[in-house]
Amino acid sequence: KMEYSNIVYLEQNALAIITLNRPDKLNALTDQSWAELTDALTRAAASDQVCSVLLKGNGKAFCSGFDVQHSSGNTATKTPWNQLQTIWGTYHNQINVFDFPKPIVCAVQGYCLGGGFDLAKSCDFIVAADNAIFGETELRLSFVPGMWDVFMVGMRKAKEVLMLADRFDANKAHELGFVNWVVPLDEVEQKALHIVEKLAKLPTEPMQMTKRLIHQAFELQGGKTLNSWAYDTLMLSKVIVPELRKKFDDISAREGGKAAFAWLNAYYQDSEQ
Repeated sequence: KMEYSNIVYLEQNALAIITLNRPDKLNALTDQSWAELTDALTRAAASDQVCSVLLKGNGKAFCSGFDVQHSSGNTATKTPWNQLQTIWGTYHNQINVFDFPKPIVCAVQGYCLGGGFDLAKSCDFIVAADNAIFGETELRLSFVPGMWDVFMVGMRKAKEVLMLADRFDANKAHELGFVNWVVPLDEVEQKALHIVEKLAKLPTEPMQMTKRLIHQAFELQGGKTLNSWAYDTLMLSKVIVPELRKKFDDISAREGGKAAFAWLNAYYQDSEQ
């Protein structure tokens, strides 16, 4: 069995509970995080005892996105081909979550941004705390975002989320259609656990068949295909370097990532750090 350092895995009755466990880094995703999450989901899929899964984050945030300092996505020493392979790997990691045969409920508190938001959207249900902050902010960094949103919330709302690249609260996420339930922070895990237990009580064979049918309808609309193209286009956006990203990269190289993001937030008149 793989030993986990970035997640915690627990089987409890008919449930599997997977916890992202890098609270000091706001559960930012690394290659190791993805490897452990993939292994945990493989275990849960293979277990006849597990009928549903709860995915949550330890600490103040569910997941703040990708940890660029500890990820193979760091492009400083990688060839374009290596970068593209890394991007494809990230896409397949998210598809593995999306295509997991049993229902997954995601409990979100605090930040749920970028890759963390993509991870949450790959789950079947999202329960959000009233302090949750969501966002597809890739465009701020001059990168092309994923395209799940076009099919999840429709073209008009997808443009609002992806092209404005704003952060938004749990109520807005619920209004847009990303989130199923919004509850007080101290109730988010209890609510998510209630939904997971309710799903586990239903017969697992037709449950898995129902999920598969819903996903086939999504694919008939071209959902996976468009998102795959988006990841290819992400590579192109890494090659095309606008002046904004040159400035960001220059500050990052001279003063560090924290200073670069402080400059970027000020540029967008964003008080969030």
